Amino acid sequence: MFMWRKKCLCLRAIYDDDVHSLDYKHTNIEEIPPDVFLHERTLEVLDVQSNFITHLPRELFFCAWLKKLVLADNEITELPSVVGTLIYLEELDISKNALVNIPEEIQSCQNLKYIDFSSNPLTKFPNGLSTLLTLTELSANDCLLQSLPDMSKLNFLEVLELRENKMTSLPGSFSSLHALQKLDLGDNYFTNWPEELNSLYGLQELWLDNNKLKKIPYVSKILSSLNELDISNNNVESMPGGVGGMKMMMTMMADDNFLTSLPDEICSCTSLTLLSLRRNNLTHLPRDIGGFLLTFFYAGATQSLEIEGPHKK
Repeated sequence: MFMWRKKCLCLRAIYDDDVHSLDYKHTNIEEIPPDVFLHERTLEVLDVQSNFITHLPRELFFCAWLKKLVLADNEITELPSVVGTLIYLEELDISKNALVNIPEEIQSCQNLKYIDFSSNPLTKFPNGLSTLLTLTELSANDCLLQSLPDMSKLNFLEVLELRENKMTSLPGSFSSLHALQKLDLGDNYFTNWPEELNSLYGLQELWLDNNKLKKIPYVSKILSSLNELDISNNNVESMPGGVGGMKMMMTMMADDNFLTSLPDEICSCTSLTLLSLRRNNLTHLPRDIGGFLLTFFYAGATQSLEIEGPHKK
């Protein structure tokens, strides 16, 4: 046994100077290849996505210099608590697995900038997630999330994707995410517009489609930076007041609602390139919307208005 270990140390000495990245994706492996551990002193990128791995060995976490770890599309049921030893890790993708929880020890990975937990049966995030101060992008689509932990310290978070979960509300700390630019809350169970959104000064893209929203409140100037909004497939009967203040809006999707009219001020959204209102209950349009659209059409813009049939309950 001693001789074997000595031989492995020699191999490490040979390989360490050369290997910083290993790619085993789509190779039909069922475990992390032993060769990975020969490069624990230099390995920075490991990609084993789209295989049949069920278990992450402790030796993997001896690769202390890992910066990017891609474990997506496997059959992993547990992320070991020793993940906290990867203090230089910047990107973690463990989407499309079978995780039911994330260990609190992930809070020790203080250099994480990107995390993807999507398509796992997760019911909650660990509280330690809120301490990852360098995090800029977090995806957790298609999980079983019902709530979020405190998020007040995620001052650099720019992209948050939470599509296809079971959420009905947002925590009060959500209003502190002033760096947020892209937010996807589509396919959840929101019945009321989350008031926390009204404090997101830099938000540019917002998806709230496929929820159960009945009313969109007055649009404050805080959301005037939006250039894309999707409220399709809800129960909305009227456009929000103040919509004319969305001077940056380029795409607005409001298909499959119960809109009966549009406010005149929507004609002030002169940046619109697509306004889609298919399958609503519209009976008339603002007087100036035709001229407004024609003006930009003849100016060479790809501006269009899509209206198609009533929405039947």
